[in-house]
Amino acid sequence: MKTREYKAYKMYKASNNYSLYDVYGRFSEAKSEAWKYCKELCEYKNGNNLKIITANNFQFTAGFEYEETGKLMFMYITKVYDTECEVDV
Repeated sequence: MKTREYKAYKMYKASNNYSLYDVYGRFSEAKSEAWKYCKELCEYKNGNNLKIITANNFQFTAGFEYEETGKLMFMYITKVYDTECEVDV
């Protein structure tokens, strides 16, 4: 796991934000659509524990865990890219 993904995974594990309402009082339609994408990707990968990792006024990052070929994987989702990596257990 690269340093960036390792830091994101540590923040993911510490997060208790399971919805946009956990981090924003109100949010735009664009954020709602982005969250919908995250949920659909999580479902597609048979993932679990989708969480918001970081959030500011302009964007958020999210992540979830899933299993692939017997390995624990982490999907890190940003506005620009999605990164999947194996979790070193």
